[in-house]
Amino acid sequence: FLVLRFRSFSRAMLALVPVFLAVGASSLIVGLLGIELSPLTTVSGPLVIATCTEFSVLIFGRYLEEREKGLTAREASDTAAARTGRAFFTSAVTTIGGFAVLVISPLPLLRDFGLIVTLNVAIALLAALVVMPPIMVWVDGKGWLGIDAQRAPGSAVKLAAPLPGDQTVLAGLGAVAFVAAGLGVYASADTSSGTADIVSYAAVALPTPTPTPTPTPAPTPVAGDDTPTPTAVPEDDGPLIDPADFPAEAPEGVFAPALFGLLTDAGIDANAAHCTIVTAYERAGGEDVLVPLLLAGDEPSLLLVGQAGADCGVDPVQLSTAIAAGLGG
Repeated sequence: FLVLRFRSFSRAMLALVPVFLAVGASSLIVGLLGIELSPLTTVSGPLVIATCTEFSVLIFGRYLEEREKGLTAREASDTAAARTGRAFFTSAVTTIGGFAVLVISPLPLLRDFGLIVTLNVAIALLAALVVMPPIMVWVDGKGWLGIDAQRAPGSAVKLAAPLPGDQTVLAGLGAVAFVAAGLGVYASADTSSGTADIVSYAAVALPTPTPTPTPTPAPTPVAGDDTPTPTAVPEDDGPLIDPADFPAEAPEGVFAPALFGLLTDAGIDANAAHCTIVTAYERAGGEDVLVPLLLAGDEPSLLLVGQAGADCGVDPVQLSTAIAAGLGG
């Protein structure tokens, strides 16, 4: 898109240099800090590309405007950095402050997301403000931007480079190519049937935990009473599900290792922790169903996990401690 808009490969690549640097630096810093990526933090990659592209195009457009007014390369760079740079610096600081609040979140996923996004926006800002101005002056000094042919003080800024040769013919060819590309995109769509497929999803209710019956104590016999004394219901000798049948390691899944760590940190046996997670997943319909509800503090989901832990022989106090730690208190 930048090549089509600028009509110049050198101008498009110049606007993308800070983007390349920001993406590389962001990945390097995240790796050095040892931050573990998750499905939530992977959105930081496209975010740093979008933010840095916006900053670099804005400052580059202002630089072109000042150069076409007749300023020297150094003067145009200083003007663009001092005026337009001040504007998106304020915007970037506001964005950084908004995401930096998530760093103090008790939830590890939100905390890592806020930290990574804050770093990415700060890196994008520094790349556009520190790297972009000297590169613009250097490339302009090589004559690769074609600004000398566009100097027209008092006229509107021209982001696109001048067309060589017969501009009318080249502009017409460009319009034809653009229309052909649009027709190609339209033709690639599957509109043969003329109908839309409607997919309906049925809601699946979460299973309700079954309370464990309390043994009824035998009544005290009364003297002279010939009524037979009922026998008390014996208590179970062990858990409903034997945790020894499960391995002493975290089950597979995106969030399962984190849940396993919370349970074992609370003193729960590794086999019982594995049994609790797998049982809760099976009863809820999978990890992608249960985990979002747990993060939202859904009470039936918490009861489901509690019942799974009870069936696996987990101490309720330890399980409550692990759940409270996972929800930040």
